[in-house]
Amino acid sequence: MKKETLFCVVLASLFSFYAAAQKEPSEAPPAADSKGTAISVEVVDAREGERDPDVLGNLRSTVGVPKKVRTEGNVPLADLLEKDLKADLESLGYVASASKNAPRRIEVTINTWDCSVYQPGFKVTVRFWYDLDIRVADAKGRKLHEQTLKDVNPERRKLAMKAKPKKVPGLLYEKLRPQILRENKAVLKALKNSEQAAQ
Repeated sequence: MKKETLFCVVLASLFSFYAAAQKEPSEAPPAADSKGTAISVEVVDAREGERDPDVLGNLRSTVGVPKKVRTEGNVPLADLLEKDLKADLESLGYVASASKNAPRRIEVTINTWDCSVYQPGFKVTVRFWYDLDIRVADAKGRKLHEQTLKDVNPERRKLAMKAKPKKVPGLLYEKLRPQILRENKAVLKALKNSEQAAQ
């Protein structure tokens, strides 16, 4: 089996843990409103400690010395996620608005986002933990939906894999991102039925 195929299979296994934890039904998410409703997106990085805003995690060599893994182009994580969520909205038929007075708002707070990739030789051990608050509100700030995506106890989820270690944090970002909006049926429902949800 080729390395690329093995890596994809193992990475998929890693995220089966997170999918199971969310307890979401397996059917496809509801179709988005196609009327082009304007929605603003705001992502705030609230991670504690002295942390560079563009850091996705750490890469550790055989001797365990950490090296920071950053986003492509050193874009702050909050800015990257905000841009990508806006692109997701546009692909769903909405209009990503820059106005804070947009009819609906998505607010995401990054409380925790970290990844540790350890390479003691040919094998790679991955630990990934995150804590995100997601809030959907109307133009008046009334809450339509609120939830937390969270996994801050990754010790039991160590996984050995063959991969390019520097690529892993970015791949984990791409795997988690759809759970925030595109595959999050509760968020999509709140966006589509805001008037009913606000009552």
